[in-house]
Amino acid sequence: PGVVVSGNNTVKVTAFGEEYELVIVAGFTQDQTATINSVEEFNNALNDSNVQYIIVNGELSLGDVTISRDLWIEDNIKVNNITVNKDVALNVIGRIWSDGNMAISGEGVIDATEYAPEFGTLIRPEYASIRSGGTLTISGTTVESSNLATNGDLTIQDGAKVTVYGKNARGTEGTGVNGIHES
Repeated sequence: PGVVVSGNNTVKVTAFGEEYELVIVAGFTQDQTATINSVEEFNNALNDSNVQYIIVNGELSLGDVTISRDLWIEDNIKVNNITVNKDVALNVIGRIWSDGNMAISGEGVIDATEYAPEFGTLIRPEYASIRSGGTLTISGTTVESSNLATNGDLTIQDGAKVTVYGKNARGTEGTGVNGIHES
C-alpha cells in the first residue's frame, strides 16, 4: 500500500551503509485513506472504522456531522453543525465553513491550524480556517485554529477552549489577516 504524505516530519534512515532523508506525514496507508466525491461517500468513510484519513474532492454540503473517532480530513468541509465526541481529535487540513450559522460542539478537539491559502486575492475572512456566514457558536469543544471569521456573533460557551494563532497573518498594504474577524 502507498502512503499519504501531508506534513513536514523528516526522518533520517540508514540502509546498506547509506543515509536517506524521508519526509513522512501522518503515514496513513491506502486502505486507511478514502478519497470522496459525494456526501454518501463521506458518510461511508465516516462509518468505516478502518478509514483514518479522508480526502474531500469538490465542494460538499455535509449538514450535521458527528465525529466519534480520531480522524484527519484534507480539504474543505461545509457543515451546519459539527460535533466532536469526548476523547476524539479531528484534524482538518483545510477549512471548516458554513454559508449560514454554524455550531461546533462536543467534548473533543478540533485542530484546524493547517489551512494555508494563497495570499493576495482573498478578503480577510477568507483566510480563516473556521468560517461562518452567520453566527458561530463553540460549545465545550477544544478548538485550535489559524483564524476564525463570522458574519454574526461569536459565542464561546460551556467550557470551550479556543486558541486562534493568526497563522495566515499576511495581507496587502499592511492590513494583515490574523485573529478573529466579525463582519
